Amino acid sequence: MDKKEIAQTLFELEKACFSEGWTLSALEYQVQNENSVIVVKMLGENPVGYAFGTVICGEAELYRIGVHPEFRGRGLGAETLGEFLAECTEKGAEKFFLEVRSRNAPAVALYKRAVFARIAVRKGYYGDDDALIFEKNVRQNIGSEKADSDRKANEAQRVPHGNLQ
Repeated sequence: MDKKEIAQTLFELEKACFSEGWTLSALEYQVQNENSVIVVKMLGENPVGYAFGTVICGEAELYRIGVHPEFRGRGLGAETLGEFLAECTEKGAEKFFLEVRSRNAPAVALYKRAVFARIAVRKGYYGDDDALIFEKNVRQNIGSEKADSDRKANEAQRVPHGNLQ
């Protein structure tokens, strides 16, 4: 896809995913921005999800992530977020930030599973809802993910005596 097609694809997904989506001109600007990171999740030939944001001075900010309503509940949000984080890391990001509506339980759960930590609340940010600010520090999480992996490996090597047959 060329940049114009990417912007149009993001716009179509925005309309499908959100009642108040970004404008086409705002998305065109993001596609042209050299600091932008854009992931379009495809199933075959069909764009079904996306994430975009920026990386500046070692910090990434996720502006938007969405999965088309017909394709939700299949883990595509987690895959798309993972791809976005990986691309940002390749561009030098060590910290990630995002904000989300406090009532968006599926998104909040996704970010918690991805080891984001809530660092602030902006009361009334959306008028009828608060914004939760999340952060993920790659350096801190690498150590904690390795420790978690080591712990799971050790648990897997233990055989509970009561289950031997």
